[in-house]
Amino acid sequence: MKKIKFWALTENSEVPNFVNPPVPAKKEVPKWYSEMKRYYFGDKLEVADNGAVNLGVKACMPFYDALTSGYVVKLHCDVLVEINDSKTFVKWTSKVSPVSPRAEGLFIGMPEPAGFKNLNLAWELFFPFLLPDGYSALVTQPLNRTELVTFATSGIVDADSINGGGGIPFFIKKDFSGIIPAGTPILQIIPFKRDSWNMEVLEKPPITNIKWTPHNKISGWYKLNVWKRKNFE
Repeated sequence: MKKIKFWALTENSEVPNFVNPPVPAKKEVPKWYSEMKRYYFGDKLEVADNGAVNLGVKACMPFYDALTSGYVVKLHCDVLVEINDSKTFVKWTSKVSPVSPRAEGLFIGMPEPAGFKNLNLAWELFFPFLLPDGYSALVTQPLNRTELVTFATSGIVDADSINGGGGIPFFIKKDFSGIIPAGTPILQIIPFKRDSWNMEVLEKPPITNIKWTPHNKISGWYKLNVWKRKNFE
């Protein structure tokens, strides 16, 4: 099994006391996902006359993999967001600042995500990481976490040589005011192996050792025939 190594930045001596390391994303499955029903429009499997099945997104393994792959960085303290005279202010009481300022011109020319605004702030990454040779990591907004009030930008970090931490710029939901509680997921780190790729467009589907026959089963064909378990500890 490959290993990702995290360590606490010690420029601020309080970091090890107040900031916890990232955790496997599978341990941060949101409550709304756990409470979702496997079937929509009912509590049992139904097949319509046209063959449609009432399976919800909870039965979708690609959705689940995105939600649970890699590691999640959680906010280490409460963050208060206040709106005063149409301006948004971000405050906290922790001895370790969760955010750092960014230059106002950093995102000139880049559209803001719909429903969010730029406060020229970045999440501080207090636990940099080291990966095995040939590996990088996607650092991004927690995937499929549509309920969150912040939206982080994405970056790919080649962390198999050196990584000194840094900040990840983020946007905040327009008109939001209140407390973003400690423990809120703010970033997701997904390691991957670097490879060179060359695109090819085929005239017909390629021949593989698995025949694409998903409609032979009412449900679960993808999980039984295609899906591979991903393990992040």
